[in-house]
Amino acid sequence: MAETIRPHNYWTTPRGSPHNYLAVDLSCRGDGVGRLITDRAEQHLKVSGCPKINLQIRVENTGAIQFYERLGFSIDDVVSMGKRLIDDDSTPER
Repeated sequence: MAETIRPHNYWTTPRGSPHNYLAVDLSCRGDGVGRLITDRAEQHLKVSGCPKINLQIRVENTGAIQFYERLGFSIDDVVSMGKRLIDDDSTPER
């Protein structure tokens, strides 16, 4: 399963565990890998005292939005702002 998970830019803060660019390999989608990752993350964060998980999903990624809605996530009325320092194309894969 390790080959199917491609986390990038992982770091931990005292109040949370941000993950950027987490994806499941296309050939493994529908096999429960994404649900397993999400369930394990929820369990870990809950016992660590984290009160909420926030996701940032690109608007055009409707498949991911629908996936997380099936897992009980809902769209919050917030504005997410960012400033790209490195283009996606020049970001090294891990």
